[in-house]
Amino acid sequence: MLILSVSERIRTAEDPKPHLRIAQALFKRHLYQRGDPGGAEGNQERSKDSLSSMIVGEAYYEMGDFERAFEATRAGIEVAKDYPDMHNLLGKVYLKQQKCKPAIECFKRAIELNIYYGEPYLNLARAYLLNTIVKEDYELSRELESTFSGNLERAEQLDPYLVHDRIEEARALFREKDYDGAYGILESAKQSSARGGIDDIILDLYMMLLYDGEEFQEGEIEKYLDRVREIVDQNPTFADGYNSLGILYTAKCKIYMDRASKAFRKALEINTNYQKARRTCGYPRTTDKAYLSFLRHYWTEVC
Repeated sequence: MLILSVSERIRTAEDPKPHLRIAQALFKRHLYQRGDPGGAEGNQERSKDSLSSMIVGEAYYEMGDFERAFEATRAGIEVAKDYPDMHNLLGKVYLKQQKCKPAIECFKRAIELNIYYGEPYLNLARAYLLNTIVKEDYELSRELESTFSGNLERAEQLDPYLVHDRIEEARALFREKDYDGAYGILESAKQSSARGGIDDIILDLYMMLLYDGEEFQEGEIEKYLDRVREIVDQNPTFADGYNSLGILYTAKCKIYMDRASKAFRKALEINTNYQKARRTCGYPRTTDKAYLSFLRHYWTEVC
């Protein structure tokens, strides 16, 4: 398995980022125990951002340990207060604990930080619905029709991973006032593509960079490009999709710069005095290093 091979290669690395990406890749494959949430927590002390807390929180959430998920998520928010994913995750933890009011506040905060982030809108619809079911706060249930329908519509516009048939089924159950049924359907309405979502694709590319050093396989890049184009075509307002296209095109440019450099070197092998090749030989290599530097910077400082 590529992940385990990469894990062996970076075992002694002092930089926490590669270790956190390994944990993230294992989490994406539902290998929570192998990913060792406790180990990621240890990396948090060395990491400058809240990525480790996000990974740990998500892992504990999926394992059903909501108390530890809460602790990890709160710790992450202390490190990065403006991280919308972290507020969304904290809201999901509150929702599992049937604490609807603080959950709603978390989802609203996530949306304030990124109005194009689709998942919190879905979670808001779920939270208002659950509040009505458990009768926690009457005031929050007064405008249930508009809060449920409005947030669900916005979620469908922004989230490319929602299953349309399930959303329609939830709407039908809501109209029949079967709130428990509608809530149950919405819990399974979000589903990542079986072929991999945006985060999975970019993470796979990072694993390739760690494993192969400076080499990318064109067939793999083309496969990823096809998948991201499909996702973007389905949701033209998905900013992460376009950003990922840019990363993949950069990786493809690096492949062509590698080929250009080899072609110029071959020309010099044939004719060592070929002045045109001498003048152009260094350019692809310089550009190739720039592309590689950009990709490494993206994964260590931005992503």
